[in-house]
Amino acid sequence: MKKKYIGILFILLISIAGLIYWMETVFSVSYSFVKVKTAGDISLQIFLPRGDYKIIEKENEAEERPIFGADSRQLEVIKAGDTVGDLIFEGILLPGSDDFYYFLKYSPRIDDETPLEFHVKVNAKSKEVTERHILYDYDQLKQEPVLTIPNSIWTEPAVIASGYGLPKQALFIDGEDFSMHLNMVNVYEPLENGVRKERFDLTQPIQYLADKQKQEFIISFPQVAGTEIEQWGIIGKEGMVNWGDEEQENILLVANLDRVRKWTQGGVQYVTPETYYPYDPRAFWVVPAQHVGNKLLLEGNNRFSTNFARLALQAALRTQTEGGYWISSPRSTWLYGDYGIDAGFYDTRFNTDAGLFLLHGYREFGEEAYLQGALRYGDFLIEYAGTHHHKTKNDGYLVYDYTHGGDMDRKTETLTSLNHLITEMNFLYELYKDTDEKRYLYTAEKMRQAVKDTASYWKKDDGDLWYAYLPDGSYGLQDYPLLTLKDLRYSQRMIQEIYGDKDMDFQYLIDVKESYLTARGLPLYD
Repeated sequence: MKKKYIGILFILLISIAGLIYWMETVFSVSYSFVKVKTAGDISLQIFLPRGDYKIIEKENEAEERPIFGADSRQLEVIKAGDTVGDLIFEGILLPGSDDFYYFLKYSPRIDDETPLEFHVKVNAKSKEVTERHILYDYDQLKQEPVLTIPNSIWTEPAVIASGYGLPKQALFIDGEDFSMHLNMVNVYEPLENGVRKERFDLTQPIQYLADKQKQEFIISFPQVAGTEIEQWGIIGKEGMVNWGDEEQENILLVANLDRVRKWTQGGVQYVTPETYYPYDPRAFWVVPAQHVGNKLLLEGNNRFSTNFARLALQAALRTQTEGGYWISSPRSTWLYGDYGIDAGFYDTRFNTDAGLFLLHGYREFGEEAYLQGALRYGDFLIEYAGTHHHKTKNDGYLVYDYTHGGDMDRKTETLTSLNHLITEMNFLYELYKDTDEKRYLYTAEKMRQAVKDTASYWKKDDGDLWYAYLPDGSYGLQDYPLLTLKDLRYSQRMIQEIYGDKDMDFQYLIDVKESYLTARGLPLYD
């Protein structure tokens, strides 16, 4: 009799174990990255479902510094007991909005036909969900989209149906009580010098599933050894973008975080110019200037713009070197050929734009870290300007535009472009306004004096301004239509604000440029 009960108990235990295993397989997840509530009481979960792949955490060995305050994890992806890839996860509730931002980066070690799938699940009340994305012109001859900002438009909101794939693009998704930005799965083939080629052919569209009060998005990462795969999103309550505001919609079109520009941990990536090495028509590199973040900070008027500006500010801090500056990772074939400046160079314009962005961020949000980042660059710029310049007759500084990023002590003479020089001056004036520190004013005045000493030489025979002062003492190269003019106007405003009067030499240069544009029927403003 005892044997009978023991046998029944054994069978019962086996059945219970099987039931538990079945329930875990069906109802649980093998790894949950986050489960959080955003503003508006929207519940969000990001997880890897139980399946072939499992994830384990390892010690934080990331080369990239995480966003301050973010949940940052270094992970290994396991299949059949072997490590098949390396994964980075970052996630944070963004201050000011309580929208949730996440970023996933995956580096497969093997080739495998089975993709790695992540699920982003939103528990909301919305019964109808729509998506918008950017629509580009189409080249009928080449049978491909024309991936440029001019003539791109937003699609009308389209209702998305459960069980179907979405466009292989960056998506803005809206329900009656939630909204989100889901960026496309970006697959890159690393080249050299921080340049990565987009592998759009390997990208799979995001899938959508819906069931009552649950919206679920399935994100697939291909298993292709040697690639780098990234996907990110921002999720929160309804109204992240104020659709219907034409000006704000246009700002997001210009920002284009889709096929023209791409966000990564260090900032916004741009397509590499043909004069950079390595080059490919679909290769990208991180531009340190943070222009998109600055545009959305100063001109954006919606939660997405504010959220992204905060992310870009953090990216500027995380990529700033200990010396206080930023480097451009590719090789400029022009700089290398003319001056011997290799990959990883220092560009005064991109750097000063990044410094101004941090200062703007400090003024907008009051974050001390942004001010300290701007001051670190300001102190570096003072030192650089004092040792890397062509001196004018009254001891003004025509500061070199570029130098070797890995060796700031080398004083290779390069050109000094007018737009670079006065932007550096403007930045130092701005720092002086915020700190009342005379050292910033002193170096700004050295730059101003250089412009005053050379003002009459900048005018070309055709009435335009020269672009740059060259190391041999001559002036040359073609100036931008409007960029230098805008910088000169900015300089004049700063000089008036600090000293109370206009600078007549700066006004002369403004008048020269405006007369040139007017004579050719060209616009004086964007």
